[in-house]
Amino acid sequence: MTKDGKQFDRHVVTILNELEIARKEISRNQEQMIRLGLPPIISQFYFPQITPGLTDNKLLRRIEPYEEKGSAILLKMLKDGTLDMSLLSSTTPLTDKNLKAHIISKANFKIIVSPQHRLANRKSVTFNELVNENFINLNSSFIHAEVFKHFAHEAHFRPTIIFQTSDVPLLKSLVSQNTGIALLTDLALKNTDDLVALDIETNIPLNFIVSIAYRRSHILTPNQSKLISLLTDKK
Repeated sequence: MTKDGKQFDRHVVTILNELEIARKEISRNQEQMIRLGLPPIISQFYFPQITPGLTDNKLLRRIEPYEEKGSAILLKMLKDGTLDMSLLSSTTPLTDKNLKAHIISKANFKIIVSPQHRLANRKSVTFNELVNENFINLNSSFIHAEVFKHFAHEAHFRPTIIFQTSDVPLLKSLVSQNTGIALLTDLALKNTDDLVALDIETNIPLNFIVSIAYRRSHILTPNQSKLISLLTDKK
C-alpha cells in the first residue's frame, strides 16, 4: 500500500468508527435510555447515595447500568460508543482530548486493619512501617493496584501480597478477621465495618477521584443533561 493509501485507510477507519458510534447513540436516544458505566466501588458505595435524587427527577428508570467492570475497561467502552457516559475513578483529573469530564466527588486512600491488629490504635502510618505485613489487594481492574505500586515504590520495598480479589466486601471481611491488611478508598468504608482506617503519611497524597465523563462529539439528550446537572450539583 502506498503512503497515500495508508493515509486514506486511516481516515476510512476513523469514519467507520464514528458511524458505528452514531448508530449506537441514535438507537439509545430514541429509547430515551442512558447507557451508564458504573465501576464496582462507585456502583456499590457512591451510586446508592444519589438514587433518591435520580428517582425524584424520574431518571433512575432511564438508566441502563453497565457494572462489574473497572474504570479502564469502561473508559474504552465509552470511547467506542458502547456507553453514553460513565462514572470513572482516577487519581488525577481526566484530561483525554476526546472526552468531557466533571469531577463530582473526591475521597482518600486508607490502610485498613483489623481492630485486633498491632496498628489499630494508630491514626496514621507510613508505608515503610508495613514492610513485614501481609496484604490483601484489589486486583488490577481497580485503580488501587496502581496506587499500591506507587506507595510501595515510594517506600522502596516489595510488599507481600497473600490474596487478590475483585470483591470489596470479601476484602473487608478478610481484613476484619486479621488475615492481612489492605489499601482501600474511604468511599468504600462504612461506620458499621469492623475495621480501623489509618491515614497514609506520604509526600505525594493521592485522591480517589470520581468523575462523570462522556464523548466531546456526543450531543447530550435532555435526560443526560439533567443527570450531569444533578451529579455536579452534589459536589
